[in-house]
Amino acid sequence: KHIREALIQSAQDLGPAGCDNAYGFGLVDAKAAYNYLTEKGCNFTVGETLGGCNQCQECSSSPTSSPVAFPGCPDDQKYFKLSIVTDDYGSETSWRVTSSTNNNIASGSGYLSNNVYNERHCIPNNACTFEIYDSYGDGK
Repeated sequence: KHIREALIQSAQDLGPAGCDNAYGFGLVDAKAAYNYLTEKGCNFTVGETLGGCNQCQECSSSPTSSPVAFPGCPDDQKYFKLSIVTDDYGSETSWRVTSSTNNNIASGSGYLSNNVYNERHCIPNNACTFEIYDSYGDGK
């Protein structure tokens, strides 16, 4: 129960505020969950284990009847999803998806530091290369 509570409390919320059927409580941040347990130990009160969005008593939004999906891509395209968690130097991060002839198909840059970004695109089936860059070149 304590580990579940740590994961819920430290998750990075995605989509609509609070728990929802598309993202649950959000993106798990294992380091933040570890820090939560290190700080609190296992001597804190945890409510009844209900599961799903009902796990969190303060969540006020009711779950939708079915998960909300990304709109379908045309037959000649595929779904591309990318989640980026930036560090202290978010502006140094950029990425791109290219075709077999090195044409840019999708790309991203100009990120703020210490944020979570979720990119979703329909890309041609011939997209074949994903590259992520650190403009400073130190991998941080």
